[in-house]
Amino acid sequence: MIEKLGLVLLIVVIGQLTFLCFFLFTSKQGKVLSNRILGIFFLLLAVNLIDLLLKFNGYDSFYRPLALVDDAFVLLYGPLIFLYSYTIIYKDVKWINRWWWHFVPFILLAFFMLLIQNLHPVSQQTQMLEDIDQFRLPKAIFLAMSLTYLHPLIYLLWSYRLLSQYRQSIRAQFSNIGTIDLKWLGFTLNSVLFLMVVAILHALAPVIFQTDFARLSLLVLIIWLLFFVNRWLLKALKHSELFEGIAALPKVKYRGSRLSEDEGGKLRLALERYLEDKKPYLDADLSIDQLANQMGTSAKKLSQVINQSYGQRFYEWVNGHRIAEAKELLVSQPDRTVLEILYQCGYNSKSSFNTFFKKYTGTTPTAFRVKKISEKGSSS
Repeated sequence: MIEKLGLVLLIVVIGQLTFLCFFLFTSKQGKVLSNRILGIFFLLLAVNLIDLLLKFNGYDSFYRPLALVDDAFVLLYGPLIFLYSYTIIYKDVKWINRWWWHFVPFILLAFFMLLIQNLHPVSQQTQMLEDIDQFRLPKAIFLAMSLTYLHPLIYLLWSYRLLSQYRQSIRAQFSNIGTIDLKWLGFTLNSVLFLMVVAILHALAPVIFQTDFARLSLLVLIIWLLFFVNRWLLKALKHSELFEGIAALPKVKYRGSRLSEDEGGKLRLALERYLEDKKPYLDADLSIDQLANQMGTSAKKLSQVINQSYGQRFYEWVNGHRIAEAKELLVSQPDRTVLEILYQCGYNSKSSFNTFFKKYTGTTPTAFRVKKISEKGSSS
């Protein structure tokens, strides 16, 4: 029953991966290099699954002399997902020749697999492939296979670090990050991480579990791929441009800054006066570059003052002022809806507003309004 369900799902996933590869390779919108890298990633997944489909139906894996090469694809997944993350985050990135070095481990392992497969007579090759499918090899071999998954895991950690730096950067530059926080990239990394963990358990099944668990882990892997690919298909069809990224990640520290303590104090006073007079934080798309231009200073100096004087990044600092404005309006204008007030205070979505409001007040906007108006009424 499990094998029949796995077979049906496998065919569906292969078809969807093929469509997604075609879309990514032919799309002229968005970041072409990023799309091509991701397209190769999905193509390799499709090849692995087609190999699995052939085995399910009792056929040899592609061309017998190359039957083990696709097992080396695991050393391609890590570099590809990292380079995809890198090209998504940075603008105007072109292929760099030194990136080819990331694929050397794959080349070495694939060559080793070719030697293992083709240095034996055909009868032994067939027997070896059958032993692999039936988990009859020595446990040490399956353990060694599972260790290869450390390679993509290291690249995933590298990708997570890059995404974390990006998110820190946009919090220092923008007041509204809902459309540029790359949640979709985070979902992709999390999905690949889950796939790698299940793949490791599958490889270790003959060592620490029973063969039946290996079949079950394979089904889990296919089901997750079905979910992951469908999410990607929906995203690709709705937003074919995917992501645009940023030009560079600015430094968080300000070592060697020329901003003196006296100049910093004056800039802080000027900033507070400007906030009181103009309330620039009510602009939903306000960035630190825009605010610096309005005040006639540099974004670097302004960012330094905000970081050192208030202990916050630009994103948190602006939203703190927006919530303070919202708190005042909720009480002083009880006839207006929460939705009207959040738009006036620089928010584009109710969920984002509610998240920040609860973070700064510990309660919801409606509950805050009811409580304050009640307190005001009882005191009068």
